[in-house]
Parts: sequence; C-alpha cells; structure tokens
Amino acid sequence: MIKLITSIFLVIVWTTLFGCDEDQTIADENNLLVNGSFEDRGKGWTLFQANQITFDHDVPDTGGYLSARISENWGEPFSLRQSVAISAGQHVIRLSCWGKTEGADGTFGYNFTHSIELLKAIAITDTNWTYYSMQDTINLPQNDTMVVKLQGAFSQLAPRSVWFDVCRLELTDPQ
Repeated sequence: MIKLITSIFLVIVWTTLFGCDEDQTIADENNLLVNGSFEDRGKGWTLFQANQITFDHDVPDTGGYLSARISENWGEPFSLRQSVAISAGQHVIRLSCWGKTEGADGTFGYNFTHSIELLKAIAITDTNWTYYSMQDTINLPQNDTMVVKLQGAFSQLAPRSVWFDVCRLELTDPQ
C-alpha cells in the first residue's frame, strides 16, 4: 500500500514540475491553411530558400511550440508559400497571423497562381509578437488557385529575421 501511495505521489509531483508532453497543434476546422502554427515544421508549405527558413521556439502566447523564422542575408526575399483550394468565384476572406520582426519588415499576403505580385499583403513591422489581420473580397478565376505567402524582407546591410505563427485563412462569406 505504501508503494502505491508513493508511486501516485511521485506521478503527481513529476506532472506538476515537468508538465505533460501534449500535442500543441492548433486545430481549427475553419482554418484553410495546413499547419498554420508550424508545429509540424514546414509540412504543408513550400519553402523558397529553405536554408534560410528555420522553425523556432520563440512563439506568441497563443502559439504552440514552434514558429517559422525567415532570415535574410542578401538578395530576393525568402518565403513560405501554401496553395489553397477554393472554388472559383467571389469570396470574402480573412487572413491573419501573429508576427514580429528583427531589423526589417516582412509580409503576409496572398496572390493567385497566375499572378506574380501579391494582390494584398500585411506588413509585419513590430519587434514584439503582434496580431495582424485583414479581410478582403476576392474574385478567384476559373482554373486558378489562391496562394498564401509569408515573406522576409530584402536586405543588403545586415542579417534580418521575421517570425510568423498561428497563420489563418478563413472564408467569411455571408451565409
């Protein structure tokens, strides 16, 4: 009996001191992005200049264990991109994320696969974790796809970084 009580006590103390290793993936059926909280690192995202994109334990309070960090050293901005299947036609979307920067602004925005330029973007400008959000009405052409893009900043002077976490894309079409 003493062994049982001692074992239970040790489990309670261990759990209190060290916590449980629980799945921190931020699940949300309304989010059209796969792995928007980066708990599975780059899964679901296409990484451009992958050697400059890391997954960091610096996260906002609403985040899980990891965020995406894009570091810039020289040249064209590096990015993470995700194609999202949305039916053709007019939609109201909400795009949001937590972000912060060190030394240069980044962007969080979207385009369609048949356009090179971002159609609309949010500048990530704060050095502390900040919530960024925008709403827009889009007209997605037939045979096209929406692409969400997280991008670092162009830098020629010194290394710079931008962090992203809890990225979301939601359809908010009126019912």
